[in-house]
Amino acid sequence: MKTRYMNGSTPLPDRLKDKATHSLPLSDEAYTQYTSAKYFTETGVKSASEIAALELVEVNEALRVKAKSDRDDKLQHLTVEVGGHSIQVRPQDELNLRLQIQSMADGEFTDWILSDNTVASISKDDLSAAYALGLALGEDIYQDYKDIIKGL
Repeated sequence: MKTRYMNGSTPLPDRLKDKATHSLPLSDEAYTQYTSAKYFTETGVKSASEIAALELVEVNEALRVKAKSDRDDKLQHLTVEVGGHSIQVRPQDELNLRLQIQSMADGEFTDWILSDNTVASISKDDLSAAYALGLALGEDIYQDYKDIIKGL
């Protein structure tokens, strides 16, 4: 048992004893039970409802950061299989794909660097298909992200 300082029914750390309304003997176990739930902060005491609201904000922010990180990771590894080739369709590849497709004649082939960093001869039709698939997959990734964010 140790003398614990209280503000109403909320335990205070020893460094805030000047804010105490009273003191009482509490076991270390009882003190830990009350204080492990963040009943006090460096600047003073907060109510349980204020603490719960703050913790919910912290959890939501952590979930938002994780969802964004997952979204970015999926976008950075976005590839499609077209004509037996694995073509990267990441957001940074979109402009290259679009410009190459626009510059090619129907039925024309071009050398294209694949996702495994090998070079293959790819037709305009295959690049167009990869571009369209990449846009659709990217939109699916963004929609999943939007759904998560709306749920927070």
